[in-house]
Amino acid sequence: MFDFFKEVIINSDTLPTEEGIDVSGNPFKRFYALTPDTAAEDIGSDPAHYRAPKEGVFRVLRCADYTKSAVKDGKIHKTFGTKGKVAQVEFNLNSINSVPGQYRIIIDISLENRYYSDYKYPWSAFHKPVMVEFDVPESSKLETLTDTVVAALKKYVPSDYKYAISRKKAAGEVQVMCADPYQVIKSAKIQKVVESGCYEGCSDCEYVDTDVAVNITKNVAPFATGEWLTENLRFPTYPNLRYASVNDDEKPIRGATYVQYTFDYVSPRKGLSGQGTVGQALTSVTHHVFYVLDSLASKFDEAISKIGEIVPMNGTIVILNGGKEENEITVTVDQITGNQVSLKATFSEQKEGNAEFEWSINMTQGSGYSVDPSKGAETTVKCTSPSKGDAGTVTATVGNVSVSKPIKVTA
Repeated sequence: MFDFFKEVIINSDTLPTEEGIDVSGNPFKRFYALTPDTAAEDIGSDPAHYRAPKEGVFRVLRCADYTKSAVKDGKIHKTFGTKGKVAQVEFNLNSINSVPGQYRIIIDISLENRYYSDYKYPWSAFHKPVMVEFDVPESSKLETLTDTVVAALKKYVPSDYKYAISRKKAAGEVQVMCADPYQVIKSAKIQKVVESGCYEGCSDCEYVDTDVAVNITKNVAPFATGEWLTENLRFPTYPNLRYASVNDDEKPIRGATYVQYTFDYVSPRKGLSGQGTVGQALTSVTHHVFYVLDSLASKFDEAISKIGEIVPMNGTIVILNGGKEENEITVTVDQITGNQVSLKATFSEQKEGNAEFEWSINMTQGSGYSVDPSKGAETTVKCTSPSKGDAGTVTATVGNVSVSKPIKVTA
């Protein structure tokens, strides 16, 4: 029939006091877990009216009660939000300094998940190229050449629409930064005009790539930030047109980062049947998405884990040096004894330093293995006497979510 999505933003673990207080005199909790062992006092409820559930329940006030048995496959997917980062490119001009000739810089800028009309060129497939020419005299100073290139780049980009920002990073180093985290630098290079070139009429102009060092830093598109929620979910404008508008404490916070939790919920449709004469049962499958302020994520993890397993999206462990990595980490005895096996864990392309991982290693074959340090984004596998054939699993955990990868020792 149709897909139903319910999206909820949570900025606080309590409701405003004007909405009431519990029997203990405290503001109502925005979310909490219920189990058969939960006492009324644990949730601020009146013991005379409280009935413990028969199974795990995750309660979100203003929203719903979610039972453990109804969560599809028992999986709750968790994705960390990330702030955007603009792409940039750096040119090192040392190799062309005092090499006379006519040069041009080409930077091919496109968009990721954006469709601006001015990026549609008749001779370019949805790109916005930057093309700037400059001359290098026979005896040029590196400082002067750098200033000349930066000035030419600034003239190319309109002053009232600075989609690219140019600056001198140091003598001989020019940096061009995009202005939007959704901009992508497809390629960048410096070319030199050969043959007669434009000095004599541009009749046989030919451009040849130079050996100028070019370093491109990839952009990072934002996800689950306050601005991202406002733009992509049309909060708070669209919901305010409904009969029940968004509460002030549920509106996205500008500059904040959120953690996304999603799960499918299967619920029987009581009183409805496809063919009533034979009693065919119907069920509804709905999609539920929570955006939780990152400072509340650990509390939310603890509560929602009572109804399902939290699965980090795109969780991975990568090997930084030594060994090979495919479906498992394969290392040698010498690499282990030399402390050369460094690992790094990431979840959902989160930025570095966004989480404190706890590392562990469990060997099914072999002994004496450890990870040091046991906390942090990176760790090293250690063992005093590793042997060929040793095997086990390395695990990185943050909060209630974890990611694991097999490790195997070869000769």
